[in-house]
Amino acid sequence: MITIYNIKNLEVFFHMINGFENPVTIQLKKAICSEDLRNNIMLQEILTSTVGENGLEKLSLSIEGKDDVDKMVAFLLEKNQKKGA
Repeated sequence: MITIYNIKNLEVFFHMINGFENPVTIQLKKAICSEDLRNNIMLQEILTSTVGENGLEKLSLSIEGKDDVDKMVAFLLEKNQKKGA
């Protein structure tokens, strides 16, 4: 499970998720959402509608596959570097 904080640009985030090879599911407090977030327009729109001024504050995901985890880590590192610049 990976928890991500303050996702500002959901369009870029979902574009990256949509390119993953394996399922990406949302981790809720007491359960796992069984719906795959990849290319799931309805679920992505629901998440987009909950975004406040600061972006999506917190999102916990279950990501399968080393390549997909590596892509997520690279995304987070890039996001962090831009924040520090």
